[in-house]
Amino acid sequence: MISDRNQIAARYLAEGQSEANMLRNEVDKKVNLLLSEARVTAEELIAEGEAEYMRLLAETFDTKEKQDFYIFMRSLEALKASLTGDEKTVVLGRDSDIAKILMGVSE
Repeated sequence: MISDRNQIAARYLAEGQSEANMLRNEVDKKVNLLLSEARVTAEELIAEGEAEYMRLLAETFDTKEKQDFYIFMRSLEALKASLTGDEKTVVLGRDSDIAKILMGVSE
């Protein structure tokens, strides 16, 4: 009688584990599908954002004066970034774009 009960319990346990595995596999499949769709959507949004950024840049710097101003600002940002710490000396060659800008030399 005890062995019959043990066999029944083992059968129920095996059936339960089998059903649990099927449920886990189904959930894993759905999770992987959702993650894949989310990655695709994220990549599309990133691409759209980059395209809009490039469109805005092209629109913003559409003249020579605007482009020169952008180069000037980027040069100043680079100069500022190089002046970190206690050392504040910058050595620039005469043909350096930053030096030309700082000395007011136009090309």
